Amino acid sequence: MKMEWSDILVAKGIPFIEDQHDIIDIKFNDEALTEEMLDEMQKVDFKNLHSIKEVKKGDTIAVRHSGKEGKDGINIFGKLVKRPKAKKKLLKVGQGALIKGNTVIAGLEGKPVYKNGTFYVFPVHEVMGDVDIANGNIDFIGEVIIHGSVKEGMEVKAHGKIAIDNNVAGAKVFSKSDINIQKNIISSEIAAGGEDVEILNRIDCLDKMKDSIRELIKAADEIKALTNNVNKDGEIVKLLIENKYKNIPKIFFKMLKYKCSDGEEKNEIIDIIKNKLIGLGPIEIQSVNELYKIVEMIEDKLKELNKNIALPVDVNISYCQDSVIKSSGSIYVNGKGEYVSDILAKYEVIFTNENAVARGGLIKADNKIQCAEVGSEGGVVTKLQVAKKGHIFAKKAYQNTVFIVGSREFVLDTYSRDVHVYLDTHGDISVDRLNG
Repeated sequence: MKMEWSDILVAKGIPFIEDQHDIIDIKFNDEALTEEMLDEMQKVDFKNLHSIKEVKKGDTIAVRHSGKEGKDGINIFGKLVKRPKAKKKLLKVGQGALIKGNTVIAGLEGKPVYKNGTFYVFPVHEVMGDVDIANGNIDFIGEVIIHGSVKEGMEVKAHGKIAIDNNVAGAKVFSKSDINIQKNIISSEIAAGGEDVEILNRIDCLDKMKDSIRELIKAADEIKALTNNVNKDGEIVKLLIENKYKNIPKIFFKMLKYKCSDGEEKNEIIDIIKNKLIGLGPIEIQSVNELYKIVEMIEDKLKELNKNIALPVDVNISYCQDSVIKSSGSIYVNGKGEYVSDILAKYEVIFTNENAVARGGLIKADNKIQCAEVGSEGGVVTKLQVAKKGHIFAKKAYQNTVFIVGSREFVLDTYSRDVHVYLDTHGDISVDRLNG
């Protein structure tokens, strides 16, 4: 067989082996999703698509894995062929991040960011525009600043403060700290104080139930004295609940909403109220004095719940309509006011604008409510409610405005000025006002 020159190996070099590059393993997703990725995700809640990654102090946010050196080669003439050397990747950190060996850790709680080769942890998440379906819901461990509006169907949650420069419409905003909303709130829910708001709901129900049962005991004793114990105590209690204290079953069913909300597997208060005061339960009561046990249990539970409330936080708003605003501290209305909304605060509700209106809905606080103008010439019903030691002030109030202090209620029958409502030393409702 004749050999071709092309089949003969005359010389052979040794190829170089490339360096293996350093790898920085980022422990949080810092990439934007592409259109191709979205097409593959058929069943996606697009409002939660762009979740904010958050870290706690001491969490690992990146690790550098060192590469391996390669090897230079030799060409066919026996000369050295140097390999292209990989550049070493250095770990760089800025605000909120620290380097320990080959690891980047968070120096504080917040949002991890990798920008221009540097790692940061920011305690504030800042949105330069609107919160909408394009950006997704926000659930962040730190403070949130939104330089736009929160659009319909969206949610903003934060452990830190929330500041919103524009409107909130058809949305929910929840924070464990203060909330400030500069413009209008329409058909939305705003709550500051986190779990404290739910605790306050339970406290409110228990307070109302305690006061109602005390009044029930007093009324039953008066009837017994007048009738010389002709009727059994249980029958008297049942008749009183059916005719005068219909609010007791209503409060009970509201209490069921908050049952076991603090992790209780068994709620003795719920059980004893159900057995003694709901349906045919009162028939089993042998003595009205049995109800004092319920009052004592409620008082013990109130002490426990009040101990669990953290530092109060506040809400500042301008105007709200068809919305619910809650705070474990105080609520300040600094703009036009409110229309057919529920504004519920632990301490105070203050309308700071002398031209603000409170028109329809419920305004409730323990200590003080201070309004400018309440109700309207058309007689829209507006309720203002404080605890027994609370005070209600209004510069102007129209007919059908309802003032509630503790369990006492007063309905204004005519337009009045400089209204001050409170309980006097006898526990009766007192209304100081100027007519016309």
